[in-house]
Amino acid sequence: MTLATTATANDILNTVAVEVGLDPQVDAFSATDRNFVQLRYLINTAVKELTRHYNWEFLVTEYNITTVVGDSGIYSLPSDFLRMIDQTGWERNNRNPINGLSAQEWQYLKGRDLVSETIRVNFRVQSGMFEIYPQPASEAYDINFEYVSKNCVTSSASATSVAEISVGADVPMFDELLLSRMVKVKWYEAKGMDTTKAQDDFNQMYELLTASNASSPVLNAGSGSTGIKMLNTVFNLSDTNYGNS
Repeated sequence: MTLATTATANDILNTVAVEVGLDPQVDAFSATDRNFVQLRYLINTAVKELTRHYNWEFLVTEYNITTVVGDSGIYSLPSDFLRMIDQTGWERNNRNPINGLSAQEWQYLKGRDLVSETIRVNFRVQSGMFEIYPQPASEAYDINFEYVSKNCVTSSASATSVAEISVGADVPMFDELLLSRMVKVKWYEAKGMDTTKAQDDFNQMYELLTASNASSPVLNAGSGSTGIKMLNTVFNLSDTNYGNS
């Protein structure tokens, strides 16, 4: 579920400011007061941390890499790439999942020179690049996966998504209450004050939003099941021709 928000960074910082006893500013992002200078840094730290905390639905996007026979097997990742979402990678020409490798597994394949015996696409993310094995690519692959974008702010200047707040009119994509509570925690931490209540408030909002962030299957503690399976002769397979070429 997308967290629709229109609150600007200026709105959020002024909300926090009033809650901690400061006077609001017309433009919190250009105020020279040292407290607001600190708040500007804290809100950018907060959005970057929240981006890494969880696979927020509104930051998830799909990426495609189409290989050509004989190319290097090393490909650029999208400029906003933060991390791949596990078990979303598929090679669609052969309808196989792609296999992520550890450094040890990668070197094992290269050391054994198992190109001709490799029947699935294997990959690793290394130095900001997406590498597949076999190298060079032995056939044309249609590789697709989902990833989390680091661009969590809508720029007021370009109306595009960016990774950091630059001006007060920029709009963080996160729920404004969640973000304001996180900034408040960081404010109290920076000032050496007790964060217990502020942290509890943030934790409560975080749990509420992550619980409703995306659709989930209905849990059934009984012996039966009414869920629709991906392959099921009642719901989504035809009565004839199943298994024919």
